This record gives sequence, C-alpha cells and structure tokens, in this order.
Amino acid sequence: MQAAAGGRTEIELARLAQQKATADMVRQFAARMLAEHGKSNDELTALARAKSLSLPAAPTPVAGERITKLRRLAGLAFDREYMRQMVDDHKATVAAFENEARNGRDGQIKAFATKILPALQEHLRLAQAVHEGLPKS
Repeated sequence: MQAAAGGRTEIELARLAQQKATADMVRQFAARMLAEHGKSNDELTALARAKSLSLPAAPTPVAGERITKLRRLAGLAFDREYMRQMVDDHKATVAAFENEARNGRDGQIKAFATKILPALQEHLRLAQAVHEGLPKS
C-alpha cells in the first residue's frame, strides 16, 4: 500500500516538475521518474490484482500537502524543493524496499521489492546528484 501511494505521488510530482522546473537536469530527472515509476506502478498494480488487493487511487493527504506546497513555488525555489523531496522520498523508499526484500513474508511481494530496489537506489543517487548540482542561490 505504501509503495502504491508513494509511486502515485512520484508521478504527480514528476508531472508538476515537467511543467514548472527551470533547470534542465531537474526536468530530465522528472522525465525519468515518470517513465520508471509509471512502469513499476503498473507492475505493482498487476501484482495487487493477482492478490485481490485494492491499491490507493490517490496520493496520501500528507503527499497532497507537499504537492500543494510545490505548486506555489516557482523558479529555482521549485527546483530545490522538488529535488529535496526526491532525495528524502527515495531515502525512505529505498529503506522500505530493502526491508521488504530482506524480511518480506509474501514471496511475490518480496520478489517485486528485490527487483525494483536497484532502480530505486539509482534514483536516490541521481536525486542527490541533481540536488547537489543546483545553484545555492
């Protein structure tokens, strides 16, 4: 459930970044998030259907607040905040997927976490690099 909600949030934030980001490297990062999180969201949806699970259709209320905050920002302030959120989100997501890959009880969900984890780790590395590469003022 957390992965589904997080994936939906990533898509919403990436769409927003495609519209509002000023730095090319931020727009490129957002494009990659759209493509890769979209694909993993589709895989997770198929897995949930096979298990007769219902996934959340929208981001959580907390994520909705973050989206609203980003909508109010522009320029470099948007770019910095979006990338800060991407670093924080991916740190938490990587930790959750590592835990599931190690300790998961359901074999299919554990396999999904193990499969997706390397991409999430790469997303974290990229998010950190882009965030660090943005001008400080």
